[in-house]
Amino acid sequence: GNRRRKRRIQSTARAAPNCMSQRVPKSVVMFGALIFAPILLAFIASLIDGLDLFLRANMGTNAGRLMNTQVTVVFFVLTGAIWSFGMRSSSSWLLPLIPIIFFLGVQSFGGGQRFALIAFGFLLLLPLDFYVQWRSLAPKWWLRFKIFFTPLIFLTLMAFLFRHFIRATLALS
Repeated sequence: GNRRRKRRIQSTARAAPNCMSQRVPKSVVMFGALIFAPILLAFIASLIDGLDLFLRANMGTNAGRLMNTQVTVVFFVLTGAIWSFGMRSSSSWLLPLIPIIFFLGVQSFGGGQRFALIAFGFLLLLPLDFYVQWRSLAPKWWLRFKIFFTPLIFLTLMAFLFRHFIRATLALS
């Protein structure tokens, strides 16, 4: 009994691939691209006035509202994924409530501050990702996906914020 269990644990440990070497499923990559596309559209619309006007006239939104709405959706999708991983453990399911409370508090700030805090909020999700991976609660490919996806969103949000800062500065002069 005990000898068999020991062998099984050893063979499982040898067979378990490194989390960074496992491929992210194509469906997850496609889903990531799909939820990132409106964020990219909002950023491009912030650069091209004609596209922003098109969004206003035809979709009833603008680059800032589209960005805020979409990063909210993405943030809660990613937090929900961490929560679902945490549900596999009786002690980890409360952790994802911290970023949700953070995010809801951030919504009370003005545009520029809100986007900067949201961008850093995405970075603050990474320790939770590492934690659920460390506890073997997340799929082996999860960190590989998040280590690519999180900086992509962070840098896009920061570029969006920088663009609005430059535009506001030029308007004041």
